[in-house]
This record gives sequence, structure tokens and C-alpha cells, in this order.
Amino acid sequence: MGDQRNRAGHTRILLELVHDRGDQEDRDLIGEPHTGALSKKMTKEEDRRQRQRERDRASEHHDAPMTEREVQEEAKRRREEERRRRQEARAQALQHDNENSVLTFLQWCGLNNFSEATGRRICKAGEGPPITQLSTRRVGITVRNNRIWQESRARTVAA
Repeated sequence: MGDQRNRAGHTRILLELVHDRGDQEDRDLIGEPHTGALSKKMTKEEDRRQRQRERDRASEHHDAPMTEREVQEEAKRRREEERRRRQEARAQALQHDNENSVLTFLQWCGLNNFSEATGRRICKAGEGPPITQLSTRRVGITVRNNRIWQESRARTVAA
């Protein structure tokens, strides 16, 4: 009995659609209310509405300035991402057993546990290890040159 009421309700809704819009697609739905065409039509409409809601949310978020909390969370996320990247570079650099292996600049920074900006500042000041020119655009630092550079930076403790 409940199933018949559902069918009657669907038929009434479909008739209203046909009456309001007069589309052939809607007329076809009346003849076949249980083929899934109705659910497809409703799904399409739901999908369209969902996409519109997402666009609205995106434009609202883009236009609205970030709150202080959002700014802090974004800064924290970036710091953690940078820390993770350095840890990965360090772990990768530690795998080199051969002293002639060439580390990328980021691996060298990670191995020495400082940021890319600090690494560039050290090299620009001429205080870094010798840099190996691998090609016209690619440079690196050998594991041996890094070890020698680290040893040269060691400080003695005054007694």
C-alpha cells in the first residue's frame, strides 16, 4: 500500500514537471517512473546544486580575509611541511656511503639541518663547502666536501 502511495506521489510530481516545463524528457518519465530515469534526473539536479554550493563556499572563502586563527594554523602547517621536507632530505643524504656521492643542495641543507635560505646565505657569503658543478644548471656538494667543511667549522672548547 505504501508503495502505491509512493508511485502516486512520483506520478504527481512528474505531471507537475511536465505541466510546468513541457519537456519531452519529463513526458518520457511519466511512462516509465521506475526505470531509474527519475533518480538520474534528481541526481543530476543534486549534483548541480552541490557544485554550486562548492563554488559559493570557495568564492566566500577566497574573498573573505583569513582570521587570526586561520593565519596561525596556515603558518604552523607550512612550518611542519618545511620540517618534514628537511627531515626527508637529511634521511636521504645520510644514505650515501660513498664520499664521492654528490648531494643536491636541498639534501645538503637537510643533512646539516638548516633551511634552504640559511644554506644559500652561507654559500653566498663564501663560507660554505666547495660546490660541484654537475651541468650548466645543476650543482651539488660532495659528501667528502661536506665532511671537510663541517670539520673546518668545529670550535675548540676553552678550558
